[in-house]
Amino acid sequence: MREGFLETDAFIEHGTIPELVLPRTELPLMPGMTLQTYPEHSETLIELHVIPTDKLLHFSISSILFDFCGSTGATTIPGHLPLEVKGHLPLEVKGRRLYKTKEQRMKKTYGTDNRLNVTVSEKKWPLLNIELSGQAARSPEIHAYSSQMFQVLVNFENASDVSISSITVSTDQPELVSISEPSDDTKWSLCSSIMNTNGILVHSIGKQNVNQLKEQGGKLTLRMAIKAPDEIVENKLYRILFFYIGENGNVREFRYSVKLTTQSLLRCVPKVLKENYQLCSIDIKNLIPNRDAVLAKVEVIRLSAYMVTAKEKENETIPIGIELVLKRNVVVECDQSDTVPFFINVSKTNNSSSTIWLTDVIQDIPSFNNIIPHYLSHNKENQQGTTPTAFSQQNLTRAHLHFSLLWRAQIANSDGTVATLFGETWIVNPFSIDKIQKFLNEPIEDERCYFSTGIPELNGRFAMVLLEHDRRSVLASKLPSYNLETKRAIHYRQTDFDNLKEINKEVSKVIYGKIVVQKEPIMHDFRTKSECRIPVNVEITNADPLQRSIKIWIYTCHELTEMKSPPLKEKVGDIESLEVSSISSQNRSQPKLSCDRACTHRTIEFSDSLNFSLTIKAYEPFCYNLADVIGAEIQFISNNNETDKPFHRLELQPTYIFIKSSAKLLSSRESTISPAMSMKSSDSITPNRFLNNTTAKTRVS
Repeated sequence: MREGFLETDAFIEHGTIPELVLPRTELPLMPGMTLQTYPEHSETLIELHVIPTDKLLHFSISSILFDFCGSTGATTIPGHLPLEVKGHLPLEVKGRRLYKTKEQRMKKTYGTDNRLNVTVSEKKWPLLNIELSGQAARSPEIHAYSSQMFQVLVNFENASDVSISSITVSTDQPELVSISEPSDDTKWSLCSSIMNTNGILVHSIGKQNVNQLKEQGGKLTLRMAIKAPDEIVENKLYRILFFYIGENGNVREFRYSVKLTTQSLLRCVPKVLKENYQLCSIDIKNLIPNRDAVLAKVEVIRLSAYMVTAKEKENETIPIGIELVLKRNVVVECDQSDTVPFFINVSKTNNSSSTIWLTDVIQDIPSFNNIIPHYLSHNKENQQGTTPTAFSQQNLTRAHLHFSLLWRAQIANSDGTVATLFGETWIVNPFSIDKIQKFLNEPIEDERCYFSTGIPELNGRFAMVLLEHDRRSVLASKLPSYNLETKRAIHYRQTDFDNLKEINKEVSKVIYGKIVVQKEPIMHDFRTKSECRIPVNVEITNADPLQRSIKIWIYTCHELTEMKSPPLKEKVGDIESLEVSSISSQNRSQPKLSCDRACTHRTIEFSDSLNFSLTIKAYEPFCYNLADVIGAEIQFISNNNETDKPFHRLELQPTYIFIKSSAKLLSSRESTISPAMSMKSSDSITPNRFLNNTTAKTRVS
């Protein structure tokens, strides 16, 4: 207790717990009592709580005291008073099991647990009950389509008597998460926000709405919009932090996170049709196959243009207008395509607008923050004190132009359910496509500008800035590559640490390697010629979903011991052991083999395939496994043209070739060269040359 106070002032009286009537349980039979049937054992949940006052420094809970009384009637013993028992239930909690020292491992030792020890603050802390409702709030993991939008309602209720003075909402996905608050005209408006240098966007709730939480029981509802990225992602993490402050200065926070996994629904490719007339178009394609179990119909609702300039010269903003060549309804069903042509100009008249609706206007559409001004502001701060750039020397204002396409999709699932969803796709400025293509594989970290905008009114006045979002949007709109093994499309995926770690862990799932050799047995007379030459092709296909190039090394025979990558793990029964693939075939059960090339290496671009032509020499008849004398390891080349240091061993499936001796089988000697030598053998690597997938099966005659 604090000085000058009594123990009676320690806790707030919050009423008494009403009597709990529990179902009857089995009682021992007493003389004169008849056998009765009693219900089964049941459980009743009791929630207990204490409310300390500011007169208390700290307290702990060690036990629970209770009185257990029997009711009158059948539970009483004839001639006796009702049964009453005083109960004492000790409470003991344990921390985590400790394993650091030998003594802790030998004995069951637990760490300290302070969950029942409480330190009381002199000031009360604010407390808000925060409830989230909506599809994105019902599950921690969501499967969605690219660019799809979700809406989450956030309900606040003041559960304490401490008034709330301010509320902020922060997120690490500034382009994909927005917070809206109710305005005076019963509409939703975006909260004011600011982004720090770490890329965290902080929304501040208006004072007028926060005042609704001054009293205990006050309520407030906000709307949070979440959008899936334009590119394909797996388990992309969205982190959102609610932070609020009480009038007494104490603070509290609430964290919310959700993971999104996406698949493609719509591809939007901008093009320049006539640069002299600023005539552009957007090619739209529905990526859902018409043979798929899911049917999708996508309707284009709105096309918007966003022209943003740096904060130092906001008064120079020029409104960009859009004029459709033909206003019509644009609807694309499965596997269908369409084109939306439009003119881009400086809006001088009322005939053009920065927003064009292709359907009836829809009022309640979630909006997102335009964070381009924050990027331009941060880049300006970073450039202070550095060498003047071209546009600063010419006194040009930095600006950014992009478009967005709002669409509505109706998805009919195989179970008969139909869902309507909305999405908004980022469209790159068509005049900047050629500039982005020059460094498409390099992340845009530093500011990159170009001066010929394609719009005469902007030339000589603005330096157009390209952002990382522009590069990712172009990559997401590229046509997919196709895996030659599975015939499945390979779409661009955004790189993240978990995805990168998983791909590097199982390289053979994205880099395909196989040994191609003839499947018929080879007849050879070793008495005439001591060696039999076998032409072998090693085919490597780069299907990395992160679209990285690879460096690959092919080792043969004795050179396998020079491989830098760790050996693969193979499972023998229930035990994982190291596959000693670096040991040459001399230590295996098969006879010795040799090769014309000990080691060779090449670079393979994404979605490309290369054939390594080798000549293996055998010296006696046997059924050889060529995977024992051929090894491959790779290194990934990141998008900034830097080679990742780790070496990864590539798994090559066992491939067998059967060599028979023809001395006893042939009456006359024929050519001692294998029939497969009729195939042209070259020491060079032939790009994009694919052989039949013929892996020979072992056959013993």
